[in-house]
Amino acid sequence: MSKRLWLIIALAAIVAVFFAIIFLGTDETKVNVLDDRVQIKGIYGTEFYLSEITGVTMIEKSMDEIGIGDNINSYSVTNGYVRGRFNKQGVGEILVFVEPKIAPTLWIEIAGKEDIFISYSDGRKTEWIYREIKAAINPPA
Repeated sequence: MSKRLWLIIALAAIVAVFFAIIFLGTDETKVNVLDDRVQIKGIYGTEFYLSEITGVTMIEKSMDEIGIGDNINSYSVTNGYVRGRFNKQGVGEILVFVEPKIAPTLWIEIAGKEDIFISYSDGRKTEWIYREIKAAINPPA
């Protein structure tokens, strides 16, 4: 193959990766509460067992009001989404999937792992996830 063809292929690959990152970063975070674990899908996604949860708190403030901390590795776009890892004073390393200016914010504490903060542009969705996780870790008798 000629150098010109290789250059075109390389540039096309770079553009494709760039658009894939943009798409993943702007896609709404999906949280699935399963029988024994919680899955968070999307960029910086993670998974943890319900048995690892040490606390679930609904904070009636936005992440901007709470204070997000110092950036370790994150992704944010102009429409407000912030995803990634931060170092929050008094808490340590945290993983965020937030709309920083929107309240409420869900705080999930996980034994031996980074705490997770979640908020959606529609606060009712954040509240629904909170109720789902609370019901999963405290099932009715």
